[in-house]
Amino acid sequence: MAYSHVPHLVIRNTTFWFRMAVPKDISRRTGFLEFKGSLRTRDPAVAKLLARRLSGDFEQLIARLRHMEELSHEKLQALVRGYFQGLVDKGKETIACMRDDAMADFEQETALTQRDLEALRKELASRQFRQVIKGAAMDILAGAEVEPKAVSSSGLADLYEGVLRAEIESLRIQVARLEGRPWNTSPGDPLFQGLGVESYPPLPLLPGQEPPEAVSAPKGKTLSEVQQEFVALKSKGEWEEGTRKDYERVLRLLLEVIGPDCPVDKVTTPHIRDFRDMLLKLPANYAKMAALKGKSLKELVALPAGQKTLSLKTVDKYFGMQRTFFHWCVAEDYLQKVPGEKLKLPTLPSASDARYPYSPEQLQKIFSSPVYTGSKSLGRRSTPGSLIVRDGRYWIPLVGLFTGARLGEIIQLLLSDVKERDGCSFFDLTEDDEKNQHLKTKASKREIPIHPGLVELGFMGYVNALRHKNPKIPLFPDINLGNGKNYSDAFSKWYGRYSTQVGFKKKKTAFHSFRHNFIDALEEAAIPAKIGFALVGHVDNSVHGSYGSRPSIKALAEAMEKIKFDVDLVHLIPPL
Repeated sequence: MAYSHVPHLVIRNTTFWFRMAVPKDISRRTGFLEFKGSLRTRDPAVAKLLARRLSGDFEQLIARLRHMEELSHEKLQALVRGYFQGLVDKGKETIACMRDDAMADFEQETALTQRDLEALRKELASRQFRQVIKGAAMDILAGAEVEPKAVSSSGLADLYEGVLRAEIESLRIQVARLEGRPWNTSPGDPLFQGLGVESYPPLPLLPGQEPPEAVSAPKGKTLSEVQQEFVALKSKGEWEEGTRKDYERVLRLLLEVIGPDCPVDKVTTPHIRDFRDMLLKLPANYAKMAALKGKSLKELVALPAGQKTLSLKTVDKYFGMQRTFFHWCVAEDYLQKVPGEKLKLPTLPSASDARYPYSPEQLQKIFSSPVYTGSKSLGRRSTPGSLIVRDGRYWIPLVGLFTGARLGEIIQLLLSDVKERDGCSFFDLTEDDEKNQHLKTKASKREIPIHPGLVELGFMGYVNALRHKNPKIPLFPDINLGNGKNYSDAFSKWYGRYSTQVGFKKKKTAFHSFRHNFIDALEEAAIPAKIGFALVGHVDNSVHGSYGSRPSIKALAEAMEKIKFDVDLVHLIPPL
């Protein structure tokens, strides 16, 4: 809570803290939503002095950052392309020097270059950039006289990736030159296409070596080249950000199994069988576990028995994505037929094995737990006490129940996304890259009327109180951005711990169960399918689904009034 009207000074368990919101324009560049830290003092006078000093320091820092010109995505790409051209030129010089050296071992040089290339590809797959890559990125910025602070956190990540892609593509070209494959020396990575790569004179023959036979260029493109075309095309409006990342992850695995230089028209059923078998052995959450970072695919699937693997649902999703990719290859005339189209996966769990809705007993336990009836303190929300704080941890589960929205959709809401039209208050779920708002699918963009039950519990009072303070903040400003740069990460981890501590956690239930409760309530209230699809953000694939306009906000609000839940929330209604 704030202390004595001193800006940014709060007190927690008798210790003073400093908290200062980061302006949105700076947050987009740095990835931070607020500056926060303990002042490590219980003395009010000392705390006030430190808070005022820190406030001044951070205001000056924000002012300096605003005066720095932010480096655009296009400028970053131009810098990376220049770096790539320099690497290719150095490669040319290396081969020229080798021609003049009678002792040069071209076979060994090829093997070493290929080894380095494979190591860099693994680094790109793990996205754990070594210091040498970051150092090269800093050298690029220094050469362009650009301050690193002028680059956003996401921009720096893109720069690191660009440097690594430049290193990979230049080494790939170097290997092609050393192996005498001149047809494969044009940049295949879309980031570097169009750059001039001069051809080299033929390599000198070793003593007693016969001149090689003339080799014609292969007719088909490599798997890597076609994969890049596929991603570039689909990313132009068809895919949402999450879908793009999923496909890139799956196709990176596919390239590692089959080989990026394999001609796409040479991919066979055994290749796809190997890919399927690899997916079935891949550890669960392999991309998020620190202990598995940097490990090759061969190392990952060779982990000891007992290691938890990807769920069959995830394997089915990934396997379906590679099949979609090869169907596209057939449509583009790169292939005559889809390789491995008849291969099967183990039988997926039945619908009864999927996530359950919360039972009435669980719902009652959730909304009678210490967050709603009284906690010991802000740091001990699962311990019963007398403190009730109607913050994000209080409201988000209620919003999940009364809207059926996904956790990420709820947490990324801004205060300005609570709107009113035709006398109906509603949540406006939309996408905005600048505000870091992303939805799962295009159908997820929707308007959800605020349920009368949520109004009765005082939600609009919570909204209006925030508007009085600052109308431009997030709807749940106390929820911090997670380490994975998704708003839901931090809350999801807290909710998982809380559900265990309080005792409503079960194997088949999670926060997403609220969505199942909402969908069940739609069916129980006999809400028309078109209205239901609009509320939950599903595509209506029925014969008549594409006819007519979307339901009006009034029609959606009328449907909301009919939706009931089997839980008693009377104790949460604020007194008049």
